Order: sequence, then structure tokens, then C-alpha cells
Amino acid sequence: AIEASCCGININYQFCDESLVSYATIRCIPVWVWTIDEPDVMKKFLDMGVYSITTNEVKILVELGNQAK
Repeated sequence: AIEASCCGININYQFCDESLVSYATIRCIPVWVWTIDEPDVMKKFLDMGVYSITTNEVKILVELGNQAK
């Protein structure tokens, strides 16, 4: 991503893990994941520190995000 001058990584959540998020975060590269509709999986990725989550269940994601603050 750095060599390609990308401004971030947009990846299907099934291919994203904590090591990728950690590696990218250290290098100031935001990670966006898509599409997560299950609350427990949303929470996992919020805890992991992803920059953004695409979802069809916006209300649930907002509630989880507010709980994390």
C-alpha cells in the first residue's frame, strides 16, 4: 500500500486480521472493512481498531461504537 501510494486499505473483513490492522496502523494507513452485519463481528473489528466498517445495520454499529467510547 505504501509503495503504491495508497491512502488506505479497503478489504473484505474475512481477509482482515489483527496483524494487518496493527501493521497498517503503525504506518498510518487506515483500514476499512466491508460488509459486516453481525454485532459480534462488528465489535471484534471495532476493538481491533479499524478505521471504518461498512454495514447494512447502521443502527447496531452506531450503538456499538457509542459503547466503545
